[in-house]
Amino acid sequence: MNILLINPNCSTGIISGLADRKKWHYYDPIDLYEGLELARQMTFQTVFVRIDSCDKDRFSSLKKVKSLQKDVPIVAVLSVDCGLERARAWQSGASFCLTEPLNQHELELAASIALRQHARPNSSTIRIGDIELDIDRGSVHVAGKEINFSRKEFLVLEKLIVSKGKIVSRDQLLNHIYTYDEYPDAKIIDVFIFKIRSKLKAFANREGAITTYRGAGYKMAG
Repeated sequence: MNILLINPNCSTGIISGLADRKKWHYYDPIDLYEGLELARQMTFQTVFVRIDSCDKDRFSSLKKVKSLQKDVPIVAVLSVDCGLERARAWQSGASFCLTEPLNQHELELAASIALRQHARPNSSTIRIGDIELDIDRGSVHVAGKEINFSRKEFLVLEKLIVSKGKIVSRDQLLNHIYTYDEYPDAKIIDVFIFKIRSKLKAFANREGAITTYRGAGYKMAG
């Protein structure tokens, strides 16, 4: 997971702290030129752009990043809480707006939504084989039959399907379904996987849809 921060300052250190805790790859370029070069050469899942109200040309960096990362959610970090500044940020390509000083919970929420937005296809429905998830409704159908899942079971299944073909670790699943102020035991993921497998087997004979890789994580079969 690649995260880029443009125009950092001392107040944006909370973003690097979040990235470290979430085990995201965090890029903190020394200046705008280096940041734009990274945006030109790499694929990011979320970009944070700090907007300094004292900078006369403050929204140009946001526009430049958006032109290079067209399909990537951009979080604008505003130095002042002003409706006009928010409007200009949105017009310049921001998906979300936060204001300094950054609030931990608000930052966590915006980052999680941005990452999920990037992972989602344009349609609210995602499929793998005969398993279909409607993200907007929070429903699961297997071979046309609707199966009831708890919210966290749904999020685990969503992460596995979005990451189809890749092994997803327990830490990645924990980060996907819990917020920063929740500290569950990592083994809770095994419980969710057991419940999901049981439901898939009971209702659709699809117990083998999720493969366990010991010491690594889980992968969704196609």
